[in-house]
Amino acid sequence: MNARKITIAGLAAAVLLGIGFFPLHVLKIEAPRENKTVHIRLIRPDDRLAIGFIHSVEHCPVRDYFSIDGAYRLVLRETTFASSNTGLPYDRGPNETLVNEVTQFRLGNRHIVFTTIDLWVNRKYDNMIRFGNEKELPLPSLAGDTLLRVRTVKITAARYLFWRIESLFRQSH
Repeated sequence: MNARKITIAGLAAAVLLGIGFFPLHVLKIEAPRENKTVHIRLIRPDDRLAIGFIHSVEHCPVRDYFSIDGAYRLVLRETTFASSNTGLPYDRGPNETLVNEVTQFRLGNRHIVFTTIDLWVNRKYDNMIRFGNEKELPLPSLAGDTLLRVRTVKITAARYLFWRIESLFRQSH
């Protein structure tokens, strides 16, 4: 009887250990100056996200729309903006479309792959990120007015679980 319990416990431990090494892909937001991860979430191919801000010169909202491709990369698909002056597109690239929708311009059919996106985040620029149709997440709420790095990474399930538990303790303090 004891041998059977030991065998079952051993198998359960092996399964848990095996699951811990299962690879996951996540979108990770880091504050590199503080050398810390401030947000992490699981991603799958075809997931969508938007990153937005108020343009520092034109003072108009800008939104970049991304998807996660089959290789788990960030791919810029579309950009919307209300003014096409300093630092904002005024023409389209190969195969891109540029439409004036009266209240905003829409630069579509884009396919620009990013390995990382570095953002200088500041409350006065309303920096945000939105996953799918979820509520917008104000980026300054993650680490204040600072540099943030957004990227996709492959981690183990154990690392993901550890980070999630750790973040719960950070939120309670």
